[in-house]
Amino acid sequence: MAQCAVDLGYYSLGDIKHESGADLIIRLEKLKGYWEDPCAEDALRCIVHYANDPESGKSWWDFTAERKRYRERYGYPPDRPSTPWYEKKRSYKSRLPNSSAALFASFTREFRVKMNGNVHKHYFWRNSPWL
Repeated sequence: MAQCAVDLGYYSLGDIKHESGADLIIRLEKLKGYWEDPCAEDALRCIVHYANDPESGKSWWDFTAERKRYRERYGYPPDRPSTPWYEKKRSYKSRLPNSSAALFASFTREFRVKMNGNVHKHYFWRNSPWL
Protein backbone atom coordinates (compact mmCIF):
# COMPACT_ATOMS: atom_id res chain seq x y z
CA MET A 1 0.00 0.00 0.00
CA ALA A 2 2.97 2.30 0.47
CA GLN A 3 3.55 1.99 -3.29
CA CYS A 4 -0.06 3.03 -3.89
CA ALA A 5 0.43 6.11 -1.71
CA VAL A 6 3.52 7.03 -3.70
CA ASP A 7 1.65 6.46 -6.97
CA LEU A 8 -0.96 8.94 -5.74
CA GLY A 9 1.76 11.53 -5.16
CA TYR A 10 2.44 11.16 -1.42
CA TYR A 11 6.11 10.82 -0.53
CA SER A 12 5.93 11.22 3.24
CA LEU A 13 3.47 10.75 6.04
CA GLY A 14 3.32 14.53 6.38
CA ASP A 15 2.04 14.72 2.80
CA ILE A 16 -0.85 12.34 3.44
CA LYS A 17 -1.93 13.26 6.97
CA HIS A 18 -4.72 15.64 5.89
CA GLU A 19 -6.24 13.24 3.36
CA SER A 20 -9.17 10.85 3.65
CA GLY A 21 -8.90 7.11 3.03
CA ALA A 22 -12.31 7.25 1.33
CA ASP A 23 -11.07 9.86 -1.15
CA LEU A 24 -7.71 8.17 -1.65
CA ILE A 25 -9.26 4.86 -2.70
CA ILE A 26 -11.41 6.59 -5.31
CA ARG A 27 -8.35 8.34 -6.75
CA LEU A 28 -6.37 5.09 -6.67
CA GLU A 29 -9.09 3.17 -8.47
CA LYS A 30 -9.28 5.82 -11.19
CA LEU A 31 -5.48 5.70 -11.55
CA LYS A 32 -5.46 1.91 -11.86
CA GLY A 33 -8.61 1.67 -13.96
CA TYR A 34 -10.27 -0.99 -11.79
CA TRP A 35 -11.90 -1.16 -8.37
CA GLU A 36 -9.83 -2.38 -5.48
CA ASP A 37 -10.30 -5.06 -2.87
CA PRO A 38 -12.26 -3.31 -0.07
CA CYS A 39 -9.45 -3.90 2.42
CA ALA A 40 -7.27 -1.55 0.33
CA GLU A 41 -9.46 1.30 1.53
CA ASP A 42 -8.99 0.06 5.10
CA ALA A 43 -5.22 0.13 4.58
CA LEU A 44 -5.32 3.67 3.20
CA ARG A 45 -7.44 4.77 6.15
CA CYS A 46 -4.81 3.19 8.42
CA ILE A 47 -1.94 5.04 6.70
CA VAL A 48 -3.72 8.38 7.18
CA HIS A 49 -4.44 7.44 10.80
CA TYR A 50 -0.75 6.66 11.47
CA ALA A 51 0.31 9.90 9.79
CA ASN A 52 -1.76 11.69 12.42
CA ASP A 53 -1.15 9.36 15.37
CA PRO A 54 2.12 7.42 14.97
CA GLU A 55 1.86 5.96 18.48
CA SER A 56 -1.42 4.20 17.68
CA GLY A 57 -1.50 0.42 17.82
CA LYS A 58 -4.19 0.08 15.16
CA SER A 59 -3.81 -2.11 12.07
CA TRP A 60 -5.59 -1.92 8.74
CA TRP A 61 -8.34 -4.34 9.82
CA ASP A 62 -9.31 -1.94 12.62
CA PHE A 63 -10.76 0.35 9.93
CA THR A 64 -13.08 -2.21 8.30
CA ALA A 65 -16.17 -1.31 10.34
CA GLU A 66 -15.57 2.40 9.73
CA ARG A 67 -15.30 1.80 5.96
CA LYS A 68 -18.45 -0.33 5.91
CA ARG A 69 -20.44 2.36 7.74
CA TYR A 70 -19.10 5.05 5.43
CA ARG A 71 -19.84 3.09 2.24
CA GLU A 72 -23.31 2.12 3.45
CA ARG A 73 -24.09 5.79 3.97
CA TYR A 74 -22.30 7.35 0.97
CA GLY A 75 -21.70 4.52 -1.49
CA TYR A 76 -19.24 4.99 -4.37
CA PRO A 77 -19.20 7.61 -7.11
CA PRO A 78 -21.09 6.75 -10.31
CA ASP A 79 -17.89 6.95 -12.38
CA ARG A 80 -16.10 4.26 -10.33
CA PRO A 81 -14.31 1.78 -12.61
CA SER A 82 -16.48 -1.25 -13.33
CA THR A 83 -13.73 -3.89 -13.50
CA PRO A 84 -12.78 -5.52 -10.17
CA TRP A 85 -9.14 -6.01 -9.18
CA TYR A 86 -9.32 -9.80 -9.53
CA GLU A 87 -10.30 -9.55 -13.21
CA LYS A 88 -7.60 -7.07 -14.14
CA LYS A 89 -5.06 -8.82 -16.35
CA ARG A 90 -2.36 -6.17 -16.86
CA SER A 91 -0.69 -4.54 -13.90
CA TYR A 92 -0.97 -0.78 -13.74
CA LYS A 93 2.67 -0.68 -12.60
CA SER A 94 3.82 -0.90 -16.20
CA ARG A 95 2.43 2.64 -16.73
CA LEU A 96 4.36 4.19 -13.82
CA PRO A 97 7.60 6.23 -14.11
CA ASN A 98 10.88 4.51 -13.24
CA SER A 99 11.40 6.82 -10.25
CA SER A 100 8.44 5.20 -8.50
CA ALA A 101 10.58 2.45 -6.91
CA ALA A 102 12.89 4.96 -5.19
CA LEU A 103 9.95 6.95 -3.87
CA PHE A 104 8.33 3.75 -2.60
CA ALA A 105 11.49 2.87 -0.67
CA SER A 106 11.61 6.33 0.90
CA PHE A 107 7.95 6.24 1.95
CA THR A 108 8.35 2.72 3.34
CA ARG A 109 11.36 3.71 5.45
CA GLU A 110 9.53 6.73 6.89
CA PHE A 111 6.39 4.71 7.63
CA ARG A 112 8.41 2.06 9.47
CA VAL A 113 10.21 4.67 11.56
CA LYS A 114 6.95 6.43 12.44
CA MET A 115 5.46 3.14 13.58
CA ASN A 116 8.52 2.38 15.74
CA GLY A 117 9.29 -0.71 13.72
CA ASN A 118 5.91 -2.30 14.47
CA VAL A 119 4.87 -2.75 10.85
CA HIS A 120 2.31 -5.19 9.53
CA LYS A 121 4.06 -6.75 6.53
CA HIS A 122 0.90 -6.34 4.42
CA TYR A 123 1.92 -2.74 3.63
CA PHE A 124 5.30 -3.65 2.27
CA TRP A 125 4.84 -6.64 0.05
CA ARG A 126 6.43 -5.50 -3.20
CA ASN A 127 4.60 -8.23 -5.14
CA SER A 128 1.20 -7.84 -3.55
CA PRO A 129 -1.60 -9.05 -5.86
CA TRP A 130 -3.35 -5.71 -5.45
CA LEU A 131 -0.42 -3.54 -6.56
